[in-house]
Amino acid sequence: SALLDTKNVDTFLTKIALSSPYSYFFLPGNEMRRRIELIEGQILPCGFGSCLRAAMSVDLFVDCANEGGDISLERFLEGIADCGQRGHKEALKIIWLCCSAGVDNELEPSRIVDLCFRLGFSSEVLVSPDADAHGIVARLESEHDSACESLEKSLAAAGNMYGMVTKQQFMEWAELTAPQLSSTLSTFMHNLLFHGKWTKHRLNFVPFEYPKLDQKSDIFEGVHPPNLFALACASPHLGGKWHNLYSFEFHGHSMNRLQYSIL
Repeated sequence: SALLDTKNVDTFLTKIALSSPYSYFFLPGNEMRRRIELIEGQILPCGFGSCLRAAMSVDLFVDCANEGGDISLERFLEGIADCGQRGHKEALKIIWLCCSAGVDNELEPSRIVDLCFRLGFSSEVLVSPDADAHGIVARLESEHDSACESLEKSLAAAGNMYGMVTKQQFMEWAELTAPQLSSTLSTFMHNLLFHGKWTKHRLNFVPFEYPKLDQKSDIFEGVHPPNLFALACASPHLGGKWHNLYSFEFHGHSMNRLQYSIL
């Protein structure tokens, strides 16, 4: 019944989220709808839902449900699979199409990295126990530029002399330099449908996850260091909990632990 929308008032992302029972099992009342409104209104680029729908080449849920079109539903499922289950190359193609609107042959690196950062950010918002809108937006604004800067420069270096990149250049760069970049989209779509509940042996992608520090660090400053986004994109092994192993205040202790770990 969640697919039915006779008034056609819900956005594409809202229809996807509310079609899943997870949105009601793990979030009370209209909380999922509120979070989608926050994500679409203040986090993701304007019109992202429409761009995603076009990139997936599918009809809206309402068309599938109200008209009973098997072909439309099949196209939708194919599009969902392209966002992650078919591997990172297909997900990278969807990201490119969302940024280029299917017409641009070259893109500014900032447009691509910006979208991926916002997708990764939105993935956390979808499953976070608490989603305070004011705090989320403030964090986004404070982290965005620093988080994206290094990846933007790296991608620009892989492009032409004008700092623009083609689809092929982007995909080659992502595979070599930022193999987890495509997982920002894959994880966002999975959290949208399944609220972060993983069946790991059935996933064809490694979920995007920020490194989480277990204590203060002199290198990564603040509660949410912006440079963790680039690290999370660099390798699936860098996501998740980090433990500060060699941090004793007394001289010699840290070196002893380091030697013990190596030997």
